[in-house]
Amino acid sequence: MTMFNRKSMAAFVMAGLVASVASVAGAQVPDSLTQQGRLFDKDGNPLNQSVTMTFSLYSGPNDPTPLDFETLDVVVEDGYFSVAIGEIKPFKDHLDGSTRYLGIAVGDDAEMSPRFEIRSVPYALVAGNVTGDITPTSVTINGTQVIDSTGKWTGSSSGLIGPTGPAGPAGANGAVGPTGPQGPTGATGATGATGANGATGAVGPTGPQGATGATGATGATGIVATGTFNGSAGTIAASGTGYVFVGPQATVTLASGQKLTAAAEAPLASTATVTFRAGICYQLGAGTITNFVAGAYSIMQVGTIRSGTPAAASISGLAAGTYKVGFCVYNTTGTSIANNDYVNGWVQVTN
Repeated sequence: MTMFNRKSMAAFVMAGLVASVASVAGAQVPDSLTQQGRLFDKDGNPLNQSVTMTFSLYSGPNDPTPLDFETLDVVVEDGYFSVAIGEIKPFKDHLDGSTRYLGIAVGDDAEMSPRFEIRSVPYALVAGNVTGDITPTSVTINGTQVIDSTGKWTGSSSGLIGPTGPAGPAGANGAVGPTGPQGPTGATGATGATGANGATGAVGPTGPQGATGATGATGATGIVATGTFNGSAGTIAASGTGYVFVGPQATVTLASGQKLTAAAEAPLASTATVTFRAGICYQLGAGTITNFVAGAYSIMQVGTIRSGTPAAASISGLAAGTYKVGFCVYNTTGTSIANNDYVNGWVQVTN
């Protein structure tokens, strides 16, 4: 079961991934796969509505790019659904015997984790073009048997055996000579004596020791720099259109290939219950204030009594430059968050 923390669909039960099977011998093997499951809302109630689902096929459990994907509108009744995957974009060309993984995303939610490993049944699609040994009891083509149960060819011989060529002239028979008598087997000769081992040669003198090589350069240390940030959180305005820093920030310089890791905590409260996104953000120059975890953000809630709101994250792959790093909030509600205390946090640059 996979839980969702933002949308109406809160739970998904995997029921199975199976290949369709032809019901008549000799029929064309279907190209689609059948996916069944059950969806619940965030309160645990089964859904009764139409939802958009995206099915993606991957080479590995953590591959970032799918081999192919298909987005379908799926009707859900009492939470149950059944859908044929591959009718619009056939997946069978990717099922070559290698292990494949199916990723599923509902609506605009992130893809479920972990992905489902596709096991042996879907690979029956390769039966549309047999590549190995086959073991029938007989072979019949268009109602005519061509090989019987003993393996004997019973079909037409046309095209298999060419016409008989003309007979060549008869050659003269030579006289056959008598077979000579078999000679007697000779006696086995005696085994010769083993020769003596030669003397072991003397060990040569030890050569002089070679010169010591130059000492290699010292490797880079793990932690390159550490910065801290602490101070009043101030007021977090209502109806926000993006992330804003809460309290002061630390400024760090990042080289190519280095990573940022940060953690912070801020006691927050408001005049009413407020739901918002919170996390660790970075800003390069005057650029956009961006959450370390992008779409994998945490949704927090505070009331009239202050409660500590924590955040921690790590990010790599950023361009080299000087960054501001601090605690951040995205408040889309119509209520400001104003009864706050001090933010305390730190950030490290590591290789």
